[in-house]
Amino acid sequence: MKTTCIRRAVWLGAIVLGSVSLASCDKSNVPGPAYRLTTDELAWQGYQQGQQLRFGRAGSAQVRTYLITEVSDRLEQQYQSVWIASLQGQPPTYQHITVKGYRTDSTIYSVKSITNPRDSVRAVETFLDLHKYERRSTPGVRVLLSQVGWDHWFRADPLLENVTTNQPLPASSQVVLLPTSTLGAVLYGPTLQIDRSYAVSPAPRQRVINRIYYAKGKGVVGYEEQGTGLWYRLP
Repeated sequence: MKTTCIRRAVWLGAIVLGSVSLASCDKSNVPGPAYRLTTDELAWQGYQQGQQLRFGRAGSAQVRTYLITEVSDRLEQQYQSVWIASLQGQPPTYQHITVKGYRTDSTIYSVKSITNPRDSVRAVETFLDLHKYERRSTPGVRVLLSQVGWDHWFRADPLLENVTTNQPLPASSQVVLLPTSTLGAVLYGPTLQIDRSYAVSPAPRQRVINRIYYAKGKGVVGYEEQGTGLWYRLP
């Protein structure tokens, strides 16, 4: 009888110790690693929320104005193929920056409905999108994904992953890295000259931008528009 009691006590003690051990190994509430943009990568983001941008062109008194309405900087989780929160903690997060804005001196027309076929609206555009990313095919390797935009028709990959890691830009790309650029009366440092990579067929009232100039720490400092030529950032 005494032997049975001893065995039962040992068995219960093992259960208690096992439960304590499992509880001590539970990491489900431990924050996961955060992968942020490097200093060199952040240096290419030059916009501030509420910032007013003004553009002009040679031989004209016309001024175009733009407003930066949003600069969103957050940490986001990505899909993890194998991640056990109870053992590894919370999944990793990755820094993601999005800049949005619109042109304030004009509007565009968009189709709304059959009864009201055209409506004048403000078109909010994504001027910049930067975020760290880990591809499923290469776990543990984090890269920089980037996109710049300026209007409904212009979207491009500025290849900032190559630029910030000193890798050569592909010869077939539409991106050229200029050591400096002078637009209007302003001298800028490193500037990406980015050409349109695809053809578009806009409505007669809409003009197409074929090239933008994106300066480090400033954002878009100039663009070439079909029919009107070069527009450059005013001081």
